[in-house]
Amino acid sequence: MTDYTAIAKETLNLAKELREMADGWTTLKEAEGVLLEARPREGSYINCYRVSGKVARSPKEAAEQFWNWGKEEWQKMSADVQEYEVKVPDLEGNPDMKIVYQRAALPWPLWHRDVCLLMWKTQDEAEGSHAVIVKSVPELPSSYVRATVLLGGYVFLPVEGDSSSSRVVRLVHIEPNGSIPSTIVNMKATELHQQMLSFQAMFC
Repeated sequence: MTDYTAIAKETLNLAKELREMADGWTTLKEAEGVLLEARPREGSYINCYRVSGKVARSPKEAAEQFWNWGKEEWQKMSADVQEYEVKVPDLEGNPDMKIVYQRAALPWPLWHRDVCLLMWKTQDEAEGSHAVIVKSVPELPSSYVRATVLLGGYVFLPVEGDSSSSRVVRLVHIEPNGSIPSTIVNMKATELHQQMLSFQAMFC
């Protein structure tokens, strides 16, 4: 039987480690208050990405709003999103844990990628942060090429002297699987900067 809580906690610990790690990151773009960085991870040919910015909500409010996103909100952040559906709400009786399905389009002639994701909303009372952590789980069958989300998540941190805003850090490490030219992978990586700008606009 899958221990979803253990998977979520392990992913959260990795996210915290990478969020706080100062060394090894290469800046890809810094503009309009958003910083996009990349670093290699052992055992993967795809970089891990870290994107940081600011949103006009407290950490708790931002996490709650993001948690309740549907297909429309995801499409506003990324036009590639074709499907988004919560398949298992209140996983293991926990209203802060769910399994979702998402499908994204890639440039022709590449086949769409889909993912089956465990999502967990949590908080760290000591630092005042709230987070939504994401990790692939194999529960749902796929009619497309199934990508693997090794690590995903948004961490909302308090801003000193500004209780109505948060510093947001997004972590992304996805194996697209299948045969994808490196130019496409790199192009998609640079889109993370614009996605954060679109993400911020959702909180205005």
